[in-house]
Amino acid sequence: MGELDLRERANELKLRLFMLLVDIALLSYVWLIGNCCFSLILYKTESYTLAPIWWMIPFVILSVGLWESFGKTAGMRLIGRHPMTNQGEDPSLRQRLLHWIGWHGFLFGLVTSMNDPRGRFPQELVSGISYREPHLYAKSRAPRRWYRTSLGIVALATGAFTLGAAIGITEASLITLFANAGKT
Repeated sequence: MGELDLRERANELKLRLFMLLVDIALLSYVWLIGNCCFSLILYKTESYTLAPIWWMIPFVILSVGLWESFGKTAGMRLIGRHPMTNQGEDPSLRQRLLHWIGWHGFLFGLVTSMNDPRGRFPQELVSGISYREPHLYAKSRAPRRWYRTSLGIVALATGAFTLGAAIGITEASLITLFANAGKT
């Protein structure tokens, strides 16, 4: 991967910010709807702020960094990028840990990525991981079942919390619903 001109770096930055915003939006939703479910279970009241909102912001941002370092996120899927080493292989655990540590300087990295010839962020410089489109000739292992991936787990949690909140808020009786299903 050679040097990128300013326009290519700006486009790469837009893709990366889009990836980040998708992941932040998804995990923020999971946080809020999860709080609602726990509030309904524990206190029998509808509340989206079981934990203070100022806890949510750093928790969600650090969770996105952890997810991007150790898994394939929803944002990565949308832009068609995967974390890879310079050799086109899956990163090692050591590289992923370095990426997680370097990710703490992400906001600082928005400025530094525009100055790097290849548009890399600090976490990519430290770990040797970059987000690239997978090549057909790249080594890869057999894909895991969807429910064994990090995105599958987040999707299941999102669905479960959404269903739990919907049932709790509308006070639907599933027993009545299924018992009277034949009468409707």
